[in-house]
Amino acid sequence: MNTAAIESLLRREIGLDIDSIGVICCETAVRARLAALGVADADRYPEILAASREELDRFIDEITVPETWFLRNVEQFNHLTSYAIGEFLPAGLNRPLRLLSVPCSTGEEPYSIAIALMDAGLNASSFHVDAVDINQRSLRKAREAVYGGGSFRERAPLFRERFFMGLPNGRFRLRPEFAAPVRFLHGNLIAPDFLRGEPPYDVAFCRNLLIYLERPAQEAALAALRRVVCKHGLIFVGHAETTALVEKNFEAVRTPHAFAYRNAPPVRPTPLAERRAASKVSVRAGPLAGGQPTATSASPPPPHAPAATPELPRAAVRTDEREALLALAESLADQGRLAEAENLCGKLAQEDPMEPHALFLLGIIARAKGDLPAAEACLRKVLYLDAAHPDALLHLAFLLERQGQFDAAERLRDRGRRARHDGKATP
Repeated sequence: MNTAAIESLLRREIGLDIDSIGVICCETAVRARLAALGVADADRYPEILAASREELDRFIDEITVPETWFLRNVEQFNHLTSYAIGEFLPAGLNRPLRLLSVPCSTGEEPYSIAIALMDAGLNASSFHVDAVDINQRSLRKAREAVYGGGSFRERAPLFRERFFMGLPNGRFRLRPEFAAPVRFLHGNLIAPDFLRGEPPYDVAFCRNLLIYLERPAQEAALAALRRVVCKHGLIFVGHAETTALVEKNFEAVRTPHAFAYRNAPPVRPTPLAERRAASKVSVRAGPLAGGQPTATSASPPPPHAPAATPELPRAAVRTDEREALLALAESLADQGRLAEAENLCGKLAQEDPMEPHALFLLGIIARAKGDLPAAEACLRKVLYLDAAHPDALLHLAFLLERQGQFDAAERLRDRGRRARHDGKATP
């Protein structure tokens, strides 16, 4: 089967890099549509596609098979709720928080956004989610809000009980109050008129799309996000897509595993940046490749520089210096340089065993490395020092769920919700 003409059409219409899904996937989709149309001659299909927009839409539905589940990469939803409660609401803008999910697939992502925000205490009138996808079949499923077991990977049974209603056929329907803030729209992110006329969004989730696009389509998608997301707004992407945003000067948010970026650098320095400038922290980097001199900077070393972990001052680290070093550790973790981040956090934890931030980072790093017992031990130490640490409560709840301790995980989640609301989390 010669699919060259079809691949060219897909490249032009949706920017698809056929190598990202494989030619076999394309051929399988063609056979499925030929069978549906009752056409035996595969060589006719490119002509059919070119002549019928309806058939092109159906072929796109066939080839863009969704892969998603609820609260996929929970750290991103944790960061979203922190942003909503700690930044957006205190700004007093007197309007709902506007969020975008593109592509939204069969709805698990936009509904997860609504669940996370409402579970953190926001009411349905305080935010709005626009969920956009090019796949009409996925949008129909999303609007039904009915899901099977595959949509609840790593989610405890109590999660389903709280947010879904069981159906006689063994499937689950999302409770109406969590579906209410979500609007589903058909659209193509790389189209020139994408969401023209819509007010800007404060937050956009665009995860695991860029990796399937050719470079020109990637650039068009990022330009669209730049246009539809408000200045300084948040953009969440997949872990394999971060380089594309860095290259286009989106600003990384230093929260491990959030894979979040700002649409533009802040107008004013953050308090942490101000403290860095005031303290003039000097981080001694190790020898650069090729025997170049060492670099001295308060900023994280560039990704290509194999840097050694900075030495801590002999005397106790001052608060401003410590915060700058913790920020550096977070940046190293975000770059995937886990050993360096772990080494630096270990030194900070040794310097001040009673301060929970370094221990929390050690727990997150251990989890990223797959060392779940070490991650659990670190998070429990954090909660011993700070019983109301909401992020530690949520991450430990996730680990307990993985072990089947669903009731204990739910108790921790309840403490985490109360900690976010009032700063208290009674054990």
